[in-house]
Amino acid sequence: MKQEAAPQAGMTTKRQWVGTGLLLLSGLGFASSIIIASMVIKRGVGVDTSNAVRYLIATILLFVYQKSTVKSVKIPPRERYIALGLGITVFIMGIGYLGATRYIPVSAAVLIFYTGPFFTIFISRFTEKEPITAIRIIALLVAFLGLFLALGVQVTNMLQMKGMLSALMAAIAMGTFVSISSVTIQAADPQGVNLHALMSGTLLFVVFLYTGDEPARAVTSVNLLKLCGSGFAIGIAYVAFYAGLKIIGPVKASMLMNTEPIFTIALAAAFFGEELSFMKIVGAGLVIIGIIAITRNSGSRMKSLPMGRKKVLFICTHNSARSQMAEGLVNALYSDKYQAYSAGTEASQVNPFAIEVMKEIGIDISHHKSKGLDGFLDQELDCVITVCDHANETCPFLPSGHRRLHKGFEDPASVTGPDEVKREAFRRVRDQIREWLKGELDDICCG
Repeated sequence: MKQEAAPQAGMTTKRQWVGTGLLLLSGLGFASSIIIASMVIKRGVGVDTSNAVRYLIATILLFVYQKSTVKSVKIPPRERYIALGLGITVFIMGIGYLGATRYIPVSAAVLIFYTGPFFTIFISRFTEKEPITAIRIIALLVAFLGLFLALGVQVTNMLQMKGMLSALMAAIAMGTFVSISSVTIQAADPQGVNLHALMSGTLLFVVFLYTGDEPARAVTSVNLLKLCGSGFAIGIAYVAFYAGLKIIGPVKASMLMNTEPIFTIALAAAFFGEELSFMKIVGAGLVIIGIIAITRNSGSRMKSLPMGRKKVLFICTHNSARSQMAEGLVNALYSDKYQAYSAGTEASQVNPFAIEVMKEIGIDISHHKSKGLDGFLDQELDCVITVCDHANETCPFLPSGHRRLHKGFEDPASVTGPDEVKREAFRRVRDQIREWLKGELDDICCG
């Protein structure tokens, strides 16, 4: 058995700032895309055409990115259907947000759209048990006030209900997109989920363009180049968004995306000569204060444990069998002293034989999901245990793990033959893990 020294605690904070930086990059990418698209629209290209071309370019970019990094574009069937469904929210955000500007001022549309974090808070309360704390509500309200000042919103009778409802529809789609994405990427590659959502959304944009009544516009080579740049910015923004989302969670991710309008104001001042008034600067400052408040209130995404219970993370390659059985055994037999979790260097699906043989001894893991490691990189853990040799070799550095150990077990999923032969292999490994935990767990985590 191998043991590594405890890593430095400061790495956890560093990880949080990496996630924050990625979300800020995402906000800048989305803002840049909107500014470039605005330039093209001012030259006569329609909003629907802009949406279709930009998202098509972004989808192609992400597909090339996936293939160039030797990652499969495939994700588990259940997550694939969810990701394709997320394309509906991508479509609604694009159509609702830009569509609202036809009926109400852009500043009003942006403000309504960025009520999305409020919807994220309530949706994540059910999808991931994210707490609705006072500091989160206050931070969101401060940021909302900041957006109101920064965007110079003037609510008058000129606002039309159709535009307001369109922007509100986009805001609800944003909250839904952030919350469901956070759950889905726990069991599938984030960029794979991203790609499927954008493919579905792009298809809807194209269908909407060709079935709508928008007049045909000649897209010059210059405008096409700008739309390609806008699509490239969207692609970068989505890559950064998913990476940051896995680190800091849905509520803080949605909150950080409030920087997009601030970036938009700055870029508009640079490219369109719009004046940065004192009130806009004050508003931007309030948004930043709200972001800092919710980022500092970043607590663990794992449940709080009673005093004395230790957190143990089991890791294998696919989080489908050995680590899942270890998690189930610890939580069933030693829940008074430990809370176990499991993850894989590559998420897949829980093996049905693992579920079956655990049920034979009265332990139900049918509700378990295969998870990747990203969701645990910033968590406070007392012990990290790899249970297969490949995971031990490829597992990344976990900054918050108090102890890192390795105990390899045979991979029961590699056994071939009739089902009963496979079932027996899973029983054998299950019993080996159970006996090992009985004799070693206390020494490992408490010694």
